[in-house]
Amino acid sequence: MIKLDFELKIAAVTEDFSEKEKLAQRNYDTKSIKLYRFEDDVLQLLQEGKESTITTQELNSRIMSTFDPNAATYCTNCDKIKCSLNSNIEGVTFNGGNNFTYRLESKHVYQKVAIYFRLFSESKYMRRPSGSFLTWNSESTTLYIWYDVKFKSKKSGSSEIFLVNSTNIFSNQLKPEYYVSSRGLEKYWVKSQFFGEVGGNHGYSPTGDYWQFNLCDIKDGY
Repeated sequence: MIKLDFELKIAAVTEDFSEKEKLAQRNYDTKSIKLYRFEDDVLQLLQEGKESTITTQELNSRIMSTFDPNAATYCTNCDKIKCSLNSNIEGVTFNGGNNFTYRLESKHVYQKVAIYFRLFSESKYMRRPSGSFLTWNSESTTLYIWYDVKFKSKKSGSSEIFLVNSTNIFSNQLKPEYYVSSRGLEKYWVKSQFFGEVGGNHGYSPTGDYWQFNLCDIKDGY
């Protein structure tokens, strides 16, 4: 079976027909599925018995720049002004293979402090040795946030604002701010999807794991 993924520009190939559902769900993380670039002569490579031409790291790089409409949504720590998720993934270092726990802390928030009001999303990335209780250390990696935001200020004469975009950075923190003012919001609605690469320049996930998920919307007045 060959699936042509036009969004990621890859051909996913397997001889195991039981993997049909995984192909349909874009779950390529299995040894029985080989991955090739659109530029490859895939049939020739298969005839020669060649392995995948796309590494897990390259696959993740392609995925990270793509909004995933099927990403999981988390709502555990949520109310109408804040939704957050702290998630850990185990990995190893590039030099020596020491075990580390990598952590992504993500949230979107409507912050209200008397004369200071702010609407924003945020991802923070960090690490520490696996199994330790040491303080988390900031670490740089590739971070993405896709957002769909609308709001209206309480300022006189304000119009409703709509923001739909994405932002990314290679750093330990990504924090798009949608509204900052001494006046509050009459109404707001924030939707965010988050992506984080495990390891950055420090290490990697041996199983190819990465973060990509939605948080439940925060909204009031809509």
